[in-house]
Amino acid sequence: MASKYIHTLKLNKIDWVHVTKSDPEILEELTEKFDLDPQDVQEVLPPNRRSKMVKREGYVFLILHFPVYNRTTGRMVSHELYFFVTKNTLISISPQGTPALTKIYKEVHDGDWLDEAGKASEFLLWIIHELLNEVFPMLRHVGNDLEEIQDQIFEVKHKHKKNVLEILRIKTNIVLVKRAMQPHKNLVEKFADNLKGTVLGGGVNLEYETQHIREIAVELWQLLASQESTINDLHETNESLINSRTNDIMRTLTIFSVIVFPLTLLASMFGMNTVNTPIVGHAIDFWMIVIVMIVGTIGMIAFFRAKKWI
Repeated sequence: MASKYIHTLKLNKIDWVHVTKSDPEILEELTEKFDLDPQDVQEVLPPNRRSKMVKREGYVFLILHFPVYNRTTGRMVSHELYFFVTKNTLISISPQGTPALTKIYKEVHDGDWLDEAGKASEFLLWIIHELLNEVFPMLRHVGNDLEEIQDQIFEVKHKHKKNVLEILRIKTNIVLVKRAMQPHKNLVEKFADNLKGTVLGGGVNLEYETQHIREIAVELWQLLASQESTINDLHETNESLINSRTNDIMRTLTIFSVIVFPLTLLASMFGMNTVNTPIVGHAIDFWMIVIVMIVGTIGMIAFFRAKKWI
């Protein structure tokens, strides 16, 4: 397989074939060489929105989703990973070039500490375990975002509406990670159960890696639950601050309207074209009206202050 998108590692007992593009020609080559079911290979071409596991004669096919953090936009995206597991061969397909899987492949390629890898099924569980470990740095980014938005919420000069967009971004990231991670534990359990007692399965190592994945999955869910609870609390706090600020503005505008309305009414009354309008015609009639307005304004402000409305 000379394609630049197909990379092969020969370990002690197994081969790892890592594919970085879901090209029809490449997939056809894999189908012929490893006798894969065309129906499974066909699922690699279009984006697949659900994780799944299918057991075939001679191999197991898995579809998993993995979150990837975009440092530029600060958003999570979901990458699809496809695995074909035979007795002595693991085929991984990463059409979107998932950084975590690329990192694992490079570590295995450059090191010799996995030369004792047993069956391909055990090796896949080890890879899934390492992939789950790569989620924690992403969640640290989410944690940093939570601390930053928490500080911004209580900044007097900060715009709370801008905080809403940041909170929604963080919420979306958490939801995406949960959606990507949710099927992993059940699929791994199903994968291990289906391989027990078969030529594809392993012994102690299979159960060992499965238990490790259980533990790390629980830890991830606890961290995600904590972050979800935090962002929900911050969302409620930010909404309360926005409502409080809006109420303050409405109260100020209401008081301003209450003050201006009597003055406008007074000005309108003295603007009537009548014969016997009081004060009008006096030498200082204008200043008398102004003084009345000023006294009325001061009186209303004093009343509002006494009521602690302002």
